[in-house]
Amino acid sequence: MENLEENLKAWNNSNNAASKGKVMDEKAINELIKLKAKKHIQQVFRYFWAFFVFQLIIFGVLSHVMISNNSDRAILMYGSLIMLLYLPFLVTLLVRFKGMASAKPVGVNSHSLKDHITSQKNRIAAFYAFKWKYELILIPVSCALGIHLFFTLYMPGGTGAYPLSAIAVYLASLAACGTAIWRENRNMFKRPIEGLDSMLKELE
Repeated sequence: MENLEENLKAWNNSNNAASKGKVMDEKAINELIKLKAKKHIQQVFRYFWAFFVFQLIIFGVLSHVMISNNSDRAILMYGSLIMLLYLPFLVTLLVRFKGMASAKPVGVNSHSLKDHITSQKNRIAAFYAFKWKYELILIPVSCALGIHLFFTLYMPGGTGAYPLSAIAVYLASLAACGTAIWRENRNMFKRPIEGLDSMLKELE
């Protein structure tokens, strides 16, 4: 009888150890998933800071041009229109990324981690959808206004005096912006979203 009780005790202890090992393995896996998800989210934040600095430069240059030519109504109008075009995009960017930055940290249990990753992925996907649609209007119009502003400032007679040159510069600008945005979307949004989707599948 004593041998039987000892065997049962040893068996229970081994089961408890195995159970603890399983919990530890699950926590380790979830911690790894958490770190990988954080890496994908940080990739999107790199876009935020790069674009935010770019906007400050654009607004600063336009403000300087408008102040230096405050008697020219055409220049004031073009500068103001470009700023107004970028303003909704900048405001949406700030709101979306503020929500991401203020998201509360989570532990390593599967449920809270999955909710956190899902929430962050949805925020990124929502902004990416807005970005893709808005830039279809933003880039062609802002390029046209920017080129018109440049020719007005530095080319006597403006775009009317150099229509072929203005068109060539406009098409080159569209091609350059389109290529840059395609690479930006792929590296800063598509890949992180795909990576977060992969993380969620691992948590299922």
